[in-house]
Amino acid sequence: MRDEIVAALPELSMIEDAALREKVVDVWEEALRTGGESALLLADLSGYYAVIGHDSTVTMAERALILEPGNADVLFRTAMTYEHIGKRPKALALLRTCLQSNFSVQHVETEPFLAELRKDIRYQRLVDGLKHSGGCDDL
Repeated sequence: MRDEIVAALPELSMIEDAALREKVVDVWEEALRTGGESALLLADLSGYYAVIGHDSTVTMAERALILEPGNADVLFRTAMTYEHIGKRPKALALLRTCLQSNFSVQHVETEPFLAELRKDIRYQRLVDGLKHSGGCDDL
């Protein structure tokens, strides 16, 4: 049930009403309290925290990475968190590991949240390097 509720939550960046944002974050936090630590939930919560400027943004992202350091979905979601808080080098490092794990580059290429990062020459070099090394299936 918890997973269904969390999956139905809207992207926080799409919610303009501050009070509604807080309610959505409350639902995420309650899901974490009642369901135990989940790396994906922590990664998503870190993204929500990044949007609202919460002090625990990095803590949540790092907890997710500690729980499942090789999970490509966790890597991708925490990369978006780090990009949002202005830590692009960390976001790029996470994306590199994520893409080397055969995460879909098409997903990265179409994620609106990463539009500015994709313009960065370091991202272009990352993708080009993976193309030449055969490190990603859908390149």
